[in-house]
Amino acid sequence: TAFGAKRKADVYSPGGIGGRRPDYATLVYANRLREAFPGLPVVLGGVEASLRRFAWLDPRKGRVRRSVLVDSRADLLVYGAGEAPIVEIAHRLAAGRDLDGILGTARLVRGEPQNRDDALELPAYEDVCVSPDAFLSQTLAWELTGRPFFSRRTVQRYLEGLVVAEPRPRPGAEAFDRIAELPFTRQAHPLYDKPIPALETVLWSVTATRGCPGGCSFCGLAAHQGRAVSSRSEGSVLEEIARLTRDPRFRGSISDVGGPTANAYRARNTDPEACRRCARPSCLHPKICRHLETKSAHFLALLEKARKLPGVNNVFVASGIRHDLSAREPELARQLASHYTGGHLKLAPEHVSPRVLELMRKPPIEVFERFEALFLEQSRKEGKKQYVVPYFIAGFPGCAASDVAAVRRWLASRGQRLRQVQAFMPLAGTAAAAFSHAQKGPGRQDIFVPSTSQARDEKNVMLGEQTRSRRSSQRT
Repeated sequence: TAFGAKRKADVYSPGGIGGRRPDYATLVYANRLREAFPGLPVVLGGVEASLRRFAWLDPRKGRVRRSVLVDSRADLLVYGAGEAPIVEIAHRLAAGRDLDGILGTARLVRGEPQNRDDALELPAYEDVCVSPDAFLSQTLAWELTGRPFFSRRTVQRYLEGLVVAEPRPRPGAEAFDRIAELPFTRQAHPLYDKPIPALETVLWSVTATRGCPGGCSFCGLAAHQGRAVSSRSEGSVLEEIARLTRDPRFRGSISDVGGPTANAYRARNTDPEACRRCARPSCLHPKICRHLETKSAHFLALLEKARKLPGVNNVFVASGIRHDLSAREPELARQLASHYTGGHLKLAPEHVSPRVLELMRKPPIEVFERFEALFLEQSRKEGKKQYVVPYFIAGFPGCAASDVAAVRRWLASRGQRLRQVQAFMPLAGTAAAAFSHAQKGPGRQDIFVPSTSQARDEKNVMLGEQTRSRRSSQRT
């Protein structure tokens, strides 16, 4: 966990039982595969590998580690959505060809690669592992590779050679549709004798988008999927929902239609050349880019057609809603309240302090409050008792005691008491992890980084509980 405790449960294991997978699973599995199948190519993939394709901060060890490619000695790493690279890899292996130059992959090159002149070169590992400032520089530069239309290779030098990452592919709606329409069973592997809790929560959900323009500093989405939004066609999403209604297990409710940012459905960049030149780490912060076109009408039309399909009783939106995007089009808040919320709408203001929100790359708390007011007003008109559940993060880099007190006052003024608070986790590949390690913000300004005990006390304060230090003083 964020506080270093061993997790008792694992929602990705049969029956939710913890302790069934090793720490640093990618490294362990890669080594076991090499033992079992000597000489067979090993290809890494998934979120763990994707966020660790370059040097990354290991919060458990308190140090910067090498790319997982170097430590695992794998032949190739696939990052982001991997369907297109996997097919290309299969074709090349079948034809006896090498695996160089496949979009959306990274590899370790022993020697100098060809066509390196236009590559983005990150600080060398030997520098970032000893210099927190160099690690911060690496992370801020790496973030640029997630922006739309980025088309350069990214390289980082190690004693073992160069880690070379090709730019990510950008599948259009047709390719996205074709992938989503494959005959997936939507079931766990027959090997498992108990339900997988994580699968149960998404079994009746439909992915309509990939990629997130937000660029929040604590989130791995931009490093994994990128900031360019890919959206499926309306017809493809509706056909998938129609297929779900024919499943004998279906009970009439679609639990979610969305993606990383549900209301970014069919978002597009109107000026590719401006996007290629842009060095902003977020399309939404400090203000929404004028070249980012979002129209909630597209998303609302999709939801309206989905809930009118035969066999569908309810359609909910449970994935991320960006309240700063929806503030430009208030009809979304009203429609969510009228039709697409199952009592509780979860949003992520994350904090109330302007200083902390700036480091998080989140909008001011007033934007959340405006969206919430629209949602609750419409709920009252509909005669529905519905709530907006705010997500908050405790222990974020730059968060001082006065900032935590501001959250407590904000909650008290609303008569709210949180049930859940996320403790900050320095996720590999994110800017916030680099802020925490360097104890500096993006402008190299010094920032306060809470210790584990301070973060725990912040979480208790946000939950309305007494902190350890207050309990201690009372005993004294």
